[in-house]
Amino acid sequence: MEAPDGTVLRAGTVDDRAASERRPLVDGGTVTVALAAGAVSDRVGAALVPIATFAVVATAFAVAVALFLARRLSTPFVRLAHHAELLGVAEPGPAPLAGVPEADELAAALDRSQARIAELVRREREFSSNASHQLRTPLAALRLRVEDLSLWPEATPEVRDELVAALAEVDRLADTITDLLELARSGDIGGWRELDLFQTAQSAAQRWAPRFDEAGRSLVVHRPDTALSASTSTRAVGHVLDVLLENALAHGTGAVGVALVDHGDSVALRVTDEGRFDGALVERAFQRRARSATSSGSGIGLDLARSIAESAGARLVLASQHPTAFELVMPRNGTVPVRR
Repeated sequence: MEAPDGTVLRAGTVDDRAASERRPLVDGGTVTVALAAGAVSDRVGAALVPIATFAVVATAFAVAVALFLARRLSTPFVRLAHHAELLGVAEPGPAPLAGVPEADELAAALDRSQARIAELVRREREFSSNASHQLRTPLAALRLRVEDLSLWPEATPEVRDELVAALAEVDRLADTITDLLELARSGDIGGWRELDLFQTAQSAAQRWAPRFDEAGRSLVVHRPDTALSASTSTRAVGHVLDVLLENALAHGTGAVGVALVDHGDSVALRVTDEGRFDGALVERAFQRRARSATSSGSGIGLDLARSIAESAGARLVLASQHPTAFELVMPRNGTVPVRR
């Protein structure tokens, strides 16, 4: 305090960082009140502690509530997603209801889709069974008639040989029907085993040699330097080779070659002709009914061959446009190959 005559009276000590307030006195002079900085900090800190504590607690509570609500709202959709994944491999029953209008509406839509899928699968299986039965019956009758003709004493040796070859083709057609029906039912054709690819290619070439001779075109199977084998289905590989050789005969030109290619972790059967694959069809080569404007085919051969290849753990790829070359890439040691 400073008196009117200039006398200064001081009570206590404060530092330079003290908070102070100066006021004039009625009789003259002034009085100054100061509060030490440490006391100010202590009071401010004491006031902030409950505020900070409340903020932390409120934030933690808000996060907990948000996680609870998010989990509660997402769980029905997670269950529906799992239910939807099962539709293609099993019959999971009705979709679970959760009491959430949006989720329950989605569950109802999944139930309707499941019913339609089940009906389509039933019709497909019924059609496959009926078609198989209707084809096998005339094939059995045809086989009996051809076999009977081959036993006629009037048949010359040449005619008998042709009839025996026709019997083999009838049997192969019956096996093809059985395999395609098995593919439609289970998505698989036969069991897997270690397969000698060169012998398999030779067998396919022998079946197709008469057709190529009639067309005046050559069919050559190139013997590899080393024996190559793959773990796959014999019947599936045979069907794919039939499709590729028929495709080369019907749509390719020049000589046709079958070669074995070593890709390291996989091996491939490559079927090549001297033609040029339509560039406009490259992106749709394996799509059903994809064909050029000049083609007279149905456009399902390559798509069917791809499905058969995948059922055997293999892949069918277009390896070259000119000359046209398709590769059936197969795994080694039971591993699914990846195209390089």
